[in-house]
Amino acid sequence: MTIFVTNLASQVTEADLINLFEKHGKIRKISIDEITTVEMEGENAEAQEDSAIQALNGVELFGQILLLSRPTGPGPENPKQPEKPEKPKPKKLEEPLLLPVLPSGIILNSTNPI
Repeated sequence: MTIFVTNLASQVTEADLINLFEKHGKIRKISIDEITTVEMEGENAEAQEDSAIQALNGVELFGQILLLSRPTGPGPENPKQPEKPEKPKPKKLEEPLLLPVLPSGIILNSTNPI
């Protein structure tokens, strides 16, 4: 499995992440890129990752609060990135919006309502 690590300060290095995560098990891979990921190895890798998430989620590192999560996207064999919430789609009106037609020269304002 994979752990996504987000909200990292720009100065965080691989060594910093190793220091944090090695307390929870053997690290298989750390990738610091657009999306930072950590993978543990061994028979208990998933339990080690759960331990790391529980212990490190919300920890402050270089002034930033770490956010750790599991992938929710395509699956463990191809976790490209954490799934982002979809943008809401524009809603369509059920009925057409009818606006009054005013004779020319009439201006609506708060002191001159129809």
